[in-house]
Amino acid sequence: MLGTEISFNIIELMSVQLRRARKRTDTQDIELAMDMMVVFSKTDDRNADSAIIERLANKLALHTIEDLKIETIAVRNLVRERGRQNAETTQKIIDLLNKFKQVAGMEVTNVLEDPVMPKMLEKCTSLIIPHEFLCPITLEIMTDPVIVASGQVISKCLIPLYLHFLCLGK
Repeated sequence: MLGTEISFNIIELMSVQLRRARKRTDTQDIELAMDMMVVFSKTDDRNADSAIIERLANKLALHTIEDLKIETIAVRNLVRERGRQNAETTQKIIDLLNKFKQVAGMEVTNVLEDPVMPKMLEKCTSLIIPHEFLCPITLEIMTDPVIVASGQVISKCLIPLYLHFLCLGK
């Protein structure tokens, strides 16, 4: 009897917490919708200030310059896929992205022409190869598995054991 009463109380408590969480989410969604209306409004004299733009950027997870670069590439791909369909909506998206860039301190450029490359695709300018990737004997780049002079095939993780065995004997 006591276990049933506790279970009922737990269920009731969880349902109350769920209702509270729903209200909070609804409030956040309303705030997001209001911010979007202010930003996209052409007739409203209130101009979207930087606080609204920052709040929108946070809600859309566009915090860093890297996030904005990735989003720029995504918008560019979207424009290429759509062509000239929904040109007005596409322009609103581009304008909002440019506002996010302004607030972040980035240079505002034409999204369609700006050659934004993700960091992973940028060419590395350094020619220095870390020592971990070089063979300790020949100083050449190692690949896995490593073929040693005797013709044996050894995995990279076994090289220190092999050298220890070879140098110090059995």
